[in-house]
Amino acid sequence: MPKRSKAETDILVTVAAGLFATHTRDAKEIASLLNTTERTVHRWAESDKWEAVLQTLTYEGERNFRIKPRRS
Repeated sequence: MPKRSKAETDILVTVAAGLFATHTRDAKEIASLLNTTERTVHRWAESDKWEAVLQTLTYEGERNFRIKPRRS
C-alpha cells in the first residue's frame, strides 16, 4: 500500500474518531470500514487529532476500544 499524504491521514483520523464517537468503539470494525489495519486505528487513537475530534463532538464516553469477550 502506498504511503498516505498528511492530508489523507488527517481525514482518515477525523473519520475514524467520528465513527468511534457515534457508531462503534470496535477498532476492528473501524479498520474494516476505512480499509486499513486495526493497529493503524490504535495508532491514530493516540494522536492529538483524534482527541480534538472527540472534543469537538463533545464525546464524554469511554476512550478505550471495546474488546469482545473470547469464547472458550
